[in-house]
Amino acid sequence: MKKRFKQMGIGACFFISLLGGSGLIHAELPAVSTETAPTPSPLPFQIHNLSTTPYHMDMSTTLPIFLPPFEFKAFDVGEELSFEIGYEFVNAGKADLKLEEGPVVDGRHTININSNARTNDFFDHIFKVRDFNGSRVDKESFASINFHQNLREGKYKVIRNTAIDYKSGKYFFEKKYKGKTRTEEGFISRPVLDILATLYYVRTLPLERGKEYLIEVFSDDGVHPLKVVVHSKTHKVKVPAGEFKCIRVAPYIMGDAIFKARGGKMHIWLTDDERKMPVLLSSQVMIGSFEAKLVKYKPPLK
Repeated sequence: MKKRFKQMGIGACFFISLLGGSGLIHAELPAVSTETAPTPSPLPFQIHNLSTTPYHMDMSTTLPIFLPPFEFKAFDVGEELSFEIGYEFVNAGKADLKLEEGPVVDGRHTININSNARTNDFFDHIFKVRDFNGSRVDKESFASINFHQNLREGKYKVIRNTAIDYKSGKYFFEKKYKGKTRTEEGFISRPVLDILATLYYVRTLPLERGKEYLIEVFSDDGVHPLKVVVHSKTHKVKVPAGEFKCIRVAPYIMGDAIFKARGGKMHIWLTDDERKMPVLLSSQVMIGSFEAKLVKYKPPLK
């Protein structure tokens, strides 16, 4: 079994990586703009034309980049989601997602999205996973400010840090892998979402049955379009946390990024209500499949 699991490669473990992460972000965060601007589109971060290149800096970019207000009711600070992760019929580990109050940055409130995933003692002998991700977003606009990732999956270990500076219209990226550090910086021209914040952003969408949504995801040093397909039927889903009426969505990365399971598919069941809370996640990979079932839910503080 150990040999079979290793053959899946890191692409199979994207499922745990998506949920992985804990702790606060320690990097110094950039200041964000408090300038006023006309009323924005009610649905930011979405793609309306795949031929556009939103992260190319040109003379028309106005600095500092305006962060438009974005109202969301599906979640808030204090929400905690706890999952049990299974591989085939084996209990493989657990994962947690938490929303915490972040620090005030340049007069603006922030939210820390913290997640942590780990295999249990039994599965550690087969393929040990210790993943954590941390995303910090601007509370009013939900734009990503900083993303930190520390992945340990078998022999694969990598640390990524991304900081977004909306005053200068720049991003700063650092990757530590195999004893080497690679740093890059580049330009952005509007607010961006990191991979972990995207999971929550999807919960704010109307998610109409049979519809598709294209979302811009900023990962590492580039942008990737993510297609989210909403299936037409509702489902009754029973997990340790209870039984829920759910809608099913399937994310498809259009390119190469952490959301992409090599040779596999991912499905997420969200409650069919205002919260759109994830209760079940399923990933089919090259060999076998993973499931994450909601075990415990703590509602927001308000």
